Amino acid sequence: MKKKMRKAFRKGRRSSMILDFRTSNFAEIQELFYWKIFFRKNVYTHKIWNKNRTKSKNRLFAFRNRENLEKYLKAEKLNYAKNLEEKTRLMGEALGYPDFAVKDFAEISAKKNPNKARLNFKNYDFGFDGITFYIENLEKMQKWCEENRIPFDDSQISIFENDKKRWHELSKSEISEILNEEK
Repeated sequence: MKKKMRKAFRKGRRSSMILDFRTSNFAEIQELFYWKIFFRKNVYTHKIWNKNRTKSKNRLFAFRNRENLEKYLKAEKLNYAKNLEEKTRLMGEALGYPDFAVKDFAEISAKKNPNKARLNFKNYDFGFDGITFYIENLEKMQKWCEENRIPFDDSQISIFENDKKRWHELSKSEISEILNEEK
């Protein structure tokens, strides 16, 4: 996955990239320093701890242009509880996510419709990992992929099962069935 994400960023398919590095792996630490040295003006890193604060990982955000990094840093400074929509909007703009997905994610984060079906879009070849949106916007996601020349058929789409509280990957036939229901 990391290899595909790096390749998408290098080839210009993505204007931003997010990578996670375990602090226990020396090779990953070396790569983290490589990113910080060569892309230092457009890179932001922070440490993420687990709930018990026993293990941590470093998350690296790399951006092609400085404006997106500044938007992301502005969003990082905002309080999640007080400015949820503004924070989500700025992060979505900085990471290049579609507008409808950013709005949906803000609603999901605010838990306005907790039982509403939601999907997750991933395409590692183009550097996208985890765009979350409501099921009725699947057709919009397909159009957005066509506009940005991202192969929708090669993407991985998962649905959140509310009763089991887990993600389930959809098959191509299930995706086409959902698209046909929307029309």
